[in-house]
Amino acid sequence: FIKSTATKALAQALASNNTIQLLDLQENAIGNEGVIFLADALKINTSLRTLCLQGVSAGTCGAVALAEALMTNQTLQTLDLRGNAVGMKGAKALANAMKCNRSLKSLNLQENSLGMDGAIFIATALKGNHQLTYINLQGNGIGESGAKVISDAIRA
Repeated sequence: FIKSTATKALAQALASNNTIQLLDLQENAIGNEGVIFLADALKINTSLRTLCLQGVSAGTCGAVALAEALMTNQTLQTLDLRGNAVGMKGAKALANAMKCNRSLKSLNLQENSLGMDGAIFIATALKGNHQLTYINLQGNGIGESGAKVISDAIRA
């Protein structure tokens, strides 16, 4: 397993790298600290297209850091955050980033405890974002009402 200390070194290398296009760290124990290191690198990196962080315990803090990176990063196209306990606050931060980010095409938020409030934030962002072509919200407890909000946003 890669842990947060190793992720710091990896992030430092990623900040100056201009060839790596895919980084898959799924199911590693990097935690929110490691995700924050990666998010800082994403603010500088211009080559990474795909970042897989499924099951790395990013949490709300990691999601907020990634959202901040997405405000400036215009090259990342795929972000997989499945199973990271992002929660409603993380969803809100990511939704705000999606309002100005125009490179992200695929976002996996499956199993992140977003709830109805998280669904509303995501739906609001989807209304103004026509670049995102894939979003996975499975297993977030959004219910029928949340599904309707998302559905209405997609139609808009």
